[in-house]
Amino acid sequence: MEKTIRALDRSIDVLEYLASQNEEVRISEIGQALEMPSSTLLRITHTLELRGLLVKHPLTGGFRLGPRLLYYSRSLLNSIDYRQVSRELMKKLRDDTKETVSLYIKQLDNRVCIEKFEGPEPLRASIQIGDILPLVSGGAGKVLLAYLNQSRIEVPQSVLEEIRGRGYATSHAEYQQGVSSVAAPIFDFHDNVVAALSVSGPSSRFQGDHMKEIIEKAKFAAAKISIALGYEEKVK
Repeated sequence: MEKTIRALDRSIDVLEYLASQNEEVRISEIGQALEMPSSTLLRITHTLELRGLLVKHPLTGGFRLGPRLLYYSRSLLNSIDYRQVSRELMKKLRDDTKETVSLYIKQLDNRVCIEKFEGPEPLRASIQIGDILPLVSGGAGKVLLAYLNQSRIEVPQSVLEEIRGRGYATSHAEYQQGVSSVAAPIFDFHDNVVAALSVSGPSSRFQGDHMKEIIEKAKFAAAKISIALGYEEKVK
């Protein structure tokens, strides 16, 4: 087991415990929950309060997370590059499926390709970074639509509910004749869908066992990217 700095470990335990609570927590409750000596906990909370990571209520003495954490979270959000986070997993997905893999984000009523890795086969789907395509067609478009709170685009709710239920969308010759695709959602740490991961290629190959393999591998890669963005899947 790797050696760690015990005081730092315990400080992080305090922050994570408070993050799991939706209200102010008294120091006695924190100590009981974490099985931490009061003398140690007093030093930790005092230090975290001085650094703005905790706020203490002047009347109740309860603690909650402090505003300094917003500075860290904003810095993290500004540094996130969906393309950089996704590239290695996209390459692996391309190598595993031998099909073109692309990454899309929503822009108004369209989707924009922000990264792609073309498949090695001579007959393959050809996509360019910067391509702007409608949300209403293609697996990636339907995935992005399925997780919107509101949309001006009319799509049967039953279709969107089915996509959310199974965790992916498919398309066959919806945007380009002879091309099929499978797409899965990518979530961020706020549980929002921020992108769609798509695998596309000739419809003649998107059948049977190969189609099943593409679906499972696309969902797995999208889940791994989501985890890298801080998403934690809720246990249902």
